[in-house]
Amino acid sequence: MNYSLAINSRVALSKSASLSRPAYSLGKQIAAAGHTALTPAGLSLAYQVARGAADKSGLSIGFSPAAGLRQHVNSLQLPTDVYDWLHFTGLGPSALLAELIQKSQALVLVGAVMANISELALASDASLPVGVLLDSEEQANNDLLQYLQSLPLEKQRHIVVHKDPKTLLDTVAKMLDEAYADLDQPALEQNNQFFGKLLKEVADVPEPAD
Repeated sequence: MNYSLAINSRVALSKSASLSRPAYSLGKQIAAAGHTALTPAGLSLAYQVARGAADKSGLSIGFSPAAGLRQHVNSLQLPTDVYDWLHFTGLGPSALLAELIQKSQALVLVGAVMANISELALASDASLPVGVLLDSEEQANNDLLQYLQSLPLEKQRHIVVHKDPKTLLDTVAKMLDEAYADLDQPALEQNNQFFGKLLKEVADVPEPAD
């Protein structure tokens, strides 16, 4: 199955050169697997994930704190170039992240910092799997990693931490496949056939005469 993945990072684009390439690779892997990248439309390393997805012709949706395009571009000076669609929320950072996660089936964090606890709490409340893409230089004494290791085993079972983007994504996708195993393939195919037929019927409706 294909999934919508919430991607977030508390690491600025200019602050972690060692994570920039893995973040970009993660975006390409997401697109290659047919998943959708949902990211805050800002200047964190989540932008690199969106860029990777866009460069691989995948679907990339940006969640903007702006109320509209003019505010997004002129006032906030945020990017537009890597998104197939911008969702203007008019929300502050916390509320924006809450909506982003609510619209997704899993959360992937790029980099591990203690500020990510708020996203982890939101994902936990929604029973979403969580992936954490680590910097190759991040150490075992990282505060967030220590926090994750202190969680009950039942919660740890839904969290994967890895430095390789493909391994991380494959593991998250496997957890999602298990979570949605009740959506059997025949039912999905029947659903797709129904909507495919509906779209064809709409396309076949003749245009009104001038």
